Amino acid sequence: MSASAPGFDVLNAQATVIDAKIKQINVEHDVVVASYRILQAIGHLSAERLDLQVTKYKPGTLQGCQG
Repeated sequence: MSASAPGFDVLNAQATVIDAKIKQINVEHDVVVASYRILQAIGHLSAERLDLQVTKYKPGTLQGCQG
C-alpha cells in the first residue's frame, strides 16, 4: 500500500503538468518580448521602417495639440 491514495497522485501529476505548461507559456512570452526589444534596439521597430501611416513624433513640437 502506498503512502498516498492513487487519486492524490493523479492530482499531483496533473498539477505538475499544468505548472510546466504555464512555465512554457511564460518562456514563449519572454522570447517574443526579447525579440521585439532587439528589433527596437537595431532600429527595425519604427513607424518609418514599418511604413505606418501615422504622424511621426517630433520632440520639441506641439504637433497635434490644441490650446
